[in-house]
Amino acid sequence: MSGKRIAIIGSCDPNRAEELELNPKTLNDAKQAGEDIGFALAENGYTIDVYSSDEHMFEVDVVRGFAKSSKAQPKSIRVFFSTNQEPPTFAEQAEHFDLFDPEPERATMDEWEVSFYSSIAKVDGVILLGGGSSTLIAGLVALGHQKPVLTLGMFGGAAFKVWKVLGINDKYIPEFLIRNDWDDMSFSRMWSKDVATQLVQGLNRQFAAHQKKVDDTLNIRQQEIEDAKQSIRLEFNNSAERKRKARLYTILAVPMFISIFVLWGYSQSLETISVPRMYSILIFSALASGVVGSSMRVVFNRFLGITDIVIPDLLESVFVGLVSGGLAAGMFVTAQTNALNTLDLTSAELARQLKPLVFNVALIGIVGGVGIETVWNNLKSADPFKPSQSFSSVQPNPDNPNNGGV
Repeated sequence: MSGKRIAIIGSCDPNRAEELELNPKTLNDAKQAGEDIGFALAENGYTIDVYSSDEHMFEVDVVRGFAKSSKAQPKSIRVFFSTNQEPPTFAEQAEHFDLFDPEPERATMDEWEVSFYSSIAKVDGVILLGGGSSTLIAGLVALGHQKPVLTLGMFGGAAFKVWKVLGINDKYIPEFLIRNDWDDMSFSRMWSKDVATQLVQGLNRQFAAHQKKVDDTLNIRQQEIEDAKQSIRLEFNNSAERKRKARLYTILAVPMFISIFVLWGYSQSLETISVPRMYSILIFSALASGVVGSSMRVVFNRFLGITDIVIPDLLESVFVGLVSGGLAAGMFVTAQTNALNTLDLTSAELARQLKPLVFNVALIGIVGGVGIETVWNNLKSADPFKPSQSFSSVQPNPDNPNNGGV
């Protein structure tokens, strides 16, 4: 666990044993336990954060053991203190000065809590032994930040209270804390270096599981980001495809719309025109107006800047327009022609009577194209398996005599 920062927190003052609720059965092993833990931490590549060099503080014993390890690295013991306080002084600084890294914290009051509590959020994990209210608060803060915690509950004090919290309160139990490691923190056997090694190995497992959780969370976030990017790219491509289709609709519909008026003007400008040519103009106007009608929604939306709609296939819309325009206008022209034939008109007279119909045919074809295209799209988007309420499915209300009740 190279470089992981561990905050060392707690105390084991025999003169305050009753006040701190220390375990009298293990009290004599506390200093040796701190030294063994410090040695094991250095052997496993950890760095430690300490706050006080008072005689009965947990840090003093941990630093002593840490400095004995040949694997302890320079500046691997960070000493935190307020600028308004005298910096802690450890006996090991005389021979192992390079191991220590002073970290003064600028403070506005003469209180050690300023540097102490502000550093908890910066460390990677916490080790607790004995202690009082400050140790309890620091332990709960670390748990609140979901940091790996090694609490030596067998020595009693606040560390034992934090150990109990780990065992009974799911809100504070880190997901990466293994049950066997939790049990090991409050065993009743004799203390030894092997116990310290076992506990630090449990801390290693916490960090490994914690890192896996962090990696899994990071992978999930990265996948969410990739999915979001893919969604944006897909939406961009869909938008570009919709714009391309809308341009094709415009290229098709606008010239057809103009050609209808050109033919209408052409037919009106001629003094005489043959009946077959007149019928050709009417048929073309009917078909073209149907295509214009079936394309009108897409074209209008393009000019209005509405691009988040589903644009049907162009050939499909052309087919729908040809059929709708041809049928609507064709029926109108057929009815008008049949009416005119009853008047026994000459070909020239019939052609003149058909001229005004060009505009009407175009109008009817456009309306037919718009209507059929709307109905067609609604039919395509409807779910044929979705049940609909019918009159027969409405149950009569027995309290209402108007709908079958008694």
